[in-house]
Amino acid sequence: VYTCTEIVQPHFVDYLRPAGVEEVVLEALNARALIISASLGDGLANVLPYFLPEFGLQLRVLDIPPTLEGALYGELDLLARERGYLPLGLLDNTGGLFDRQNEHIGEALRQPSYADAVRTLLSAANLVSNVPTLAPPRGHRVRPHSKLVVLLPSPERQAVEQLERRQTQRTRPRPKASEKLLVCGWKPTMADLLLAIQDRHAAAGRPLSGLTLVARLPGREAEDISSRPGLEHVRLVVGDPTDPVVLRQAGIGSVDRILILADGGAEIGPQDTDARNVMVSFAANELNPSAYKCVEVLNPSLGEHLQIANVEEPIYTSQYQRLMLVQASLGTGLASALGALFDPGAGRLRVVDFPPAPPGTTFDQYAQALAEQGLLLIGTMEFTGNSYVRKTEYIRQAQELSGVRDSVANLLRLKSAKTNRPIINPLRSFVPGTHSRALVITAEPSA
Repeated sequence: VYTCTEIVQPHFVDYLRPAGVEEVVLEALNARALIISASLGDGLANVLPYFLPEFGLQLRVLDIPPTLEGALYGELDLLARERGYLPLGLLDNTGGLFDRQNEHIGEALRQPSYADAVRTLLSAANLVSNVPTLAPPRGHRVRPHSKLVVLLPSPERQAVEQLERRQTQRTRPRPKASEKLLVCGWKPTMADLLLAIQDRHAAAGRPLSGLTLVARLPGREAEDISSRPGLEHVRLVVGDPTDPVVLRQAGIGSVDRILILADGGAEIGPQDTDARNVMVSFAANELNPSAYKCVEVLNPSLGEHLQIANVEEPIYTSQYQRLMLVQASLGTGLASALGALFDPGAGRLRVVDFPPAPPGTTFDQYAQALAEQGLLLIGTMEFTGNSYVRKTEYIRQAQELSGVRDSVANLLRLKSAKTNRPIINPLRSFVPGTHSRALVITAEPSA
C-alpha cells in the first residue's frame, strides 16, 4: 500500500523509513519555509498559488516513455520543451516502496558473487521513495521508475502590459549592506523561527542589522528568546501590534521590511486572527508606506483586503499545507517535489536579478545566460519591490507624459498593477518588464 504520513517534528522521518512510508508531509516545516522565505522580501510566497488546483496546478509529474528509460536527461528535456513543458527535474524511485525493494532483492539473487549480492541488498534496505533531483545536468542518466517534474505553460504568458514588456532600460535596486526587520506576532517556536530567519538572511548575503519582535509574549516565551544564544541582539517589545503607539515604540518608521504572523499565542479563532493581521497591515502601511510588508493569513479570500493595504507578499500557510496533503493523497510524488522546491535549508527556489543585457532581451536569451551560472530560469517576478514606490513611479510617469490619453492609460495600469506578480513558464519570446526579477531553481552539481 502506498503510504503518505503527515508529521509535525522532522526528526520522526527516520522512524518512518523502516515502516516503508513513500511520502512524508512535514506540517510545521512546510509552513515555516514560507515564512522564512517571505522575510527576505523576494516574493516567493506569491509563487505558491500557481501550484494550486484553483490556478490550474501548473506543477505536474509525468511518466517517462519506456523508450527513454536509461537515456540522458538532456534528451528528455528537449522532448518536454517541444511539447510546451518546462522540465524542472526528476523524481527517482517512484511508486510503491515495497515493489521497488522486491525488485532489488530479485536483482541481488541474480548477482554472480556474494559481495555484489550483499551490496544490492544493502541498497534495497536504504531505498527512499520519491527522491527529487531538481535541474540535473544534461548528461544525467535517467533511472528506471523515474518520473519527470514539469511546469505547464503559464495562463498569463502575455498578460504583462506592453509598456512594461518593451522597456528601454532595466532598473536595478541598490541592495543595502544590512537590513532591518520588524516581526509582529508570535509562534510557539518563536526562538527557532527567529534564528532561522537570521541564518537565511546571512546565507543570502543580506545580514540583518536590526531585528525587532512585537508581540503579547507571556513571560516564559520572552525569557526563552532573550536567553537563546544568537538572539542577544533581538529587541523585544511587549504589546499589541494593532496599536500604532506600540508600533512606533518598536521603531516601525525606520525598518525595511515588516513580517506579520498569524499569532499562535492568542486565544482567538482564525477569523479574529486574520482580522487582527489586516488591521496591523493598514497601520503599518500608514506608519511606513515604504516598508515591504509580508502578512500571514489563514483565509486566502482576504487577499483583496491585503492588496488595499499595499501588502507586497501574502503568506497562505494553511493553503500550502492543504496543497501538500492533497498532492500526497494522489501518490504521484508531487508533494516530495514541492517540499524540495520550498525547503528553507536547500533554498532551491530563488529570486535573483537578471544578468546585464541589452533592452529587449527575451526570456529564452536570459535562460541561456542563467544556465551558464547553474540556474534554471522558470519564470519572472514582475513589478518587484515596494508597492508604494512602484505606484509613485506610475504617477510620476503619468505627469510627465504629454498626451492626456497616455497619462490616463498609465494611471489605469497603476490601478491594476500588482507587486511581485509571478509569471511561470512564459513564452520564450517574452520580454521581462522594467522592474522584474528572475525566478530560478539552483541546478544539481554535475556528478
